[in-house]
Amino acid sequence: MHLTDYWRLIRRHKWMIVGLTIVGLIVGWLQALSETPIYRAQLTLVIEPERANLSSIGEGLVLPFTYRFYETQYQILQSRAVAERVVDKLGLADRDPVVNPPVKRRRLGVFEALHKIATDIKQRLGVSVSDPGVAPEETNSEDSQQEISWLASLVTNGLSVSGGEDSQIVVLSYDSPDPQLSAEIVNAVAESYVEFTLQTRVDRSRRAGSWLTQQLEQLRARVVESEVALQQFQSREGMVDLDSRKALTGSKLETLNQESVRAQTKYAELAKRYGPKHPKIVAAKAELDAARSRLQTESTTVVDTREKEFTLAKLERQVVTNRQLYDLFLTRLNETDLSTDDKLSNVHILDAAQVPAAPHKPDEMRIVTIWSLVGLILGLLIAYLREHLDNTFGSDEQVEEKLDRPVLGVLPLLTKHDRKISGRKTAVRLGQADQLVPERYFIDYGQSSFAESVNHIRTGILYANIDDPPKIILISSSVQGEGKTTLATNLSLSLSQLAPTLLVDADLRKRRVGEIVDTDKLPGLVEFVADAVSLKDCLVQDRDSKDLYILRSGAVPPNPLELLSSKKLQNAFIRLKEKFEYVVVDTAPVLPVSDAIVLGHIVDAMIMVLHADRTTHTMARDALRRFNAANVEPLGVVLSQLNQRKASYHYGRYQYYYPGYYSDRNRGQQRA
Repeated sequence: MHLTDYWRLIRRHKWMIVGLTIVGLIVGWLQALSETPIYRAQLTLVIEPERANLSSIGEGLVLPFTYRFYETQYQILQSRAVAERVVDKLGLADRDPVVNPPVKRRRLGVFEALHKIATDIKQRLGVSVSDPGVAPEETNSEDSQQEISWLASLVTNGLSVSGGEDSQIVVLSYDSPDPQLSAEIVNAVAESYVEFTLQTRVDRSRRAGSWLTQQLEQLRARVVESEVALQQFQSREGMVDLDSRKALTGSKLETLNQESVRAQTKYAELAKRYGPKHPKIVAAKAELDAARSRLQTESTTVVDTREKEFTLAKLERQVVTNRQLYDLFLTRLNETDLSTDDKLSNVHILDAAQVPAAPHKPDEMRIVTIWSLVGLILGLLIAYLREHLDNTFGSDEQVEEKLDRPVLGVLPLLTKHDRKISGRKTAVRLGQADQLVPERYFIDYGQSSFAESVNHIRTGILYANIDDPPKIILISSSVQGEGKTTLATNLSLSLSQLAPTLLVDADLRKRRVGEIVDTDKLPGLVEFVADAVSLKDCLVQDRDSKDLYILRSGAVPPNPLELLSSKKLQNAFIRLKEKFEYVVVDTAPVLPVSDAIVLGHIVDAMIMVLHADRTTHTMARDALRRFNAANVEPLGVVLSQLNQRKASYHYGRYQYYYPGYYSDRNRGQQRA
């Protein structure tokens, strides 16, 4: 299917589609009116992500990413802890049950429900009973806790949170049938959340402070212990602090080294002038040995005290480390005390909730639009299914496609108005009452689209074989009521304009032609075939066409098929062919009886009529299959009673052929 095919499909089923759309609109409107109005109150919060808090060292916390922080705050806002604070703050458990009916009701068990039914019956009978469905005034703690839990779930279910992605603004909203209650709850949620966060911060600071205090006591003891150990070591070893001892030892070694160098220099100068046994050499030698001995002794002493210096350095480091850690924890303990101030809260209410003036839901326009679209889509779907499940013929293209047979023409459907006008005009000539006579429409309106369609079929028949055009033309159909008699009579009227024509009523079972021309009293085909009367006595001339003669069926034979198969019938048709230029034979449909198959071997051409939008593909194929089995090949097919307006929606071309060209002329003739 192309886009234009879909458009024609919509036009063809437009009233059904429009009707279902209107039904959807009405259903949506009724649903919008039946729903309870829901009011939404909104509040705006500013929530700043927590910065690094020195008190967090007490619990070893690590701040999450920002998006995780806001997700956490959403969960806190919708938590049961905050909801229970709201229930307690607003006193929802004590609210009027008329304002909030579920608050004072509790779920009934099976036996309580049965008891309630019995109680209602007793009340109708006038017996005074109590209602077990209402909770008693005095409830135990378990019932109170269940009621609080139910109310907390009522708060959390109606609450929604949004924002926090691109800014620090978070929007709280609450939906409720009561506008006042919705504003109260959303304000109470924000206040309870602020209180909850502050209380959480205070509790965390207290826990951190308690932990820091314990750690400070331990650190203080460690500092005192390390200082005492350092003092005892210094006193026992006679050592000052490590830096002073290093400076003193270095200075002493430098002095002894200088003395040794001077003694060595003096000894070297004297050795140049005196001998080894000279008293000055001996004295210089003794002085040099004494300097070296003192330097060696001091160096040995320094090496011996190195281990003590390491111990002293370790004790000094322990003292310094313990003092630094103690000072750090003391500073953070002081900062933890400052963090308990309310001014340090990271949550602020920017805009408090106001009582909503108009309901937020239901969105009547949205509901009506959705239901209208549902109706429209349903209509389109049904139209599409009807179109594809329809196995009848709606156009000549479908006939050629499904049956592989040429279409000689299409007869438009005569509306009830057209049929009545034709009936009146014929009835005036026949002196009858108003009746429907579509078989005479060609002669009544020779310039109509219907008449031109008949002429088109006539042309197709005559030019099917231009060298030897058919003279005896058989009209048949699949079943009764497909318009074969209408085609036969109007085609006879059309052929009579060219040459003498005979219309033969060969339908020996259901005679229709004789009723139209009012020739029931004359003998017919049966008598002519039996040689009971002459041809002249059987024929009747049409009142409106001097070249058209009619041969009615005559008496009903006991076995019509035997008569039609007889040699006398063949001879009778030969005589008719010699006397008339064209002979049009109206016979019975092929599926109920075999009359058309028998006559198909006698006539020159056989035309098969199909009823548009009624004859199914199976019926038409079965009829053609019966003809083919008997070696009867139809000349072509005529699609009758086609609704041009409907076909124009579906196929888009019939509206251009006849109605636009003949509409003005037809209206003028009808007025005349």
